[in-house]
Amino acid sequence: LALLARAADGSVRDGLSLLDQTIAQSDPGAAIGVDQVRDMLGLADRGVVFDLADALIAGDAAEAIAVAERMHAVGADPAVVLNDLLELAHWLTRLKIDPTAGGDALMPEAERARGAQMAEPLSVPVLARLWQALLKGVGELNQAPSPLLALEMLLVRVAYMANLPSPADLVRQLQEGGAAAAPRPPAAPSDAPPSRPRAVGAMPVGEMPVGEMPVGHMPVGDMPVRNRPVRGAAAVAPAAAAVSRDRAPPPPIEDIVDLPPAGPEEEEAAVVHPLPESFAALVGYLEKRKIEPLLTARLRSQVRPVAFAPGMVTVALVPGADREIVQSLRLLLERLYGNGWRVTLAESSDAATVAEQAEAAEAAEREAVLQHPLVQATLDAFPGASVGAIRSRAIEVDPDEAVMPPEDED
Repeated sequence: LALLARAADGSVRDGLSLLDQTIAQSDPGAAIGVDQVRDMLGLADRGVVFDLADALIAGDAAEAIAVAERMHAVGADPAVVLNDLLELAHWLTRLKIDPTAGGDALMPEAERARGAQMAEPLSVPVLARLWQALLKGVGELNQAPSPLLALEMLLVRVAYMANLPSPADLVRQLQEGGAAAAPRPPAAPSDAPPSRPRAVGAMPVGEMPVGEMPVGHMPVGDMPVRNRPVRGAAAVAPAAAAVSRDRAPPPPIEDIVDLPPAGPEEEEAAVVHPLPESFAALVGYLEKRKIEPLLTARLRSQVRPVAFAPGMVTVALVPGADREIVQSLRLLLERLYGNGWRVTLAESSDAATVAEQAEAAEAAEREAVLQHPLVQATLDAFPGASVGAIRSRAIEVDPDEAVMPPEDED
């Protein structure tokens, strides 16, 4: 019953339908077990989900893919597997923050103990990064032609990220590697006025001449990390400093922390998208701009628009459509037009989908063409002929040949 209630997601109608489906698929007089309900819903064994999470946290991509393939072989849906991983990451984060938050009362004691054991060595930044990586994969799974392949690539990326240091660790390593180990000696007095320091922000430390900027002319706390000398360089003699200049310089920090180029989402954020007047206009705009092609195809053929207004959309789904379309539509609208959009799901509607509207308009246009007198005369003159594709063409008028109305001679 807990599995059925979870799959119903708060809908009484869906819960009753799943319960009837479970009874119909069971043998008369036989008890209905958890494995039977799990197989019917395409869910994965919770213990296997823990094994998959262990492989991801350990950075073992091969084991993670092997576990995912075993789950898919027994009928687990890749989208459901990803959702289970998200729920597990959220639960582990709660356990890390508050160990007494153990989850709902229906959770077995074995899962509680294993979850507490998994959360103990992990830090909150690691769990938050795991959540963000898995959450980003939800959209990729919906857009991919093969959900299983998308899930496997996501697992490889998450497992690879497990071995990378966090941003806080990177900053700490850079600060510890660039800070001076000994206090700086005072600068030697000079009769000549100090020259204006040159900008050395992009110059590696080992290539900066000693005479360009005296060490004592800049406090240690004000010096950027990438311009600080190598550890112990402030305490060496001038002869040793000359030797250290002959050594190979360390790589510039720009090569270490260089940011990737802007992706499609950043470039798309700079575009001002016009707000459509209807759901059909929205789908047409998405098709014209080639935004989210797979989701656009689903919106065209699987969604019945009930109401459409700025910030508020109500839709119904055709039988068999995935309910995740509603969430994907809301995220897409917020990405294009900003936050504050609410997309609600109606139980049923007689409204036509965008594809059905286009088919009806095409049929009406074809009927109007067939009833045209010239077409009727052409079909009568050529028995057996039929009307093929109908294409609308705009009439182009040459301005030089256009007939102008006569001017008044008043």
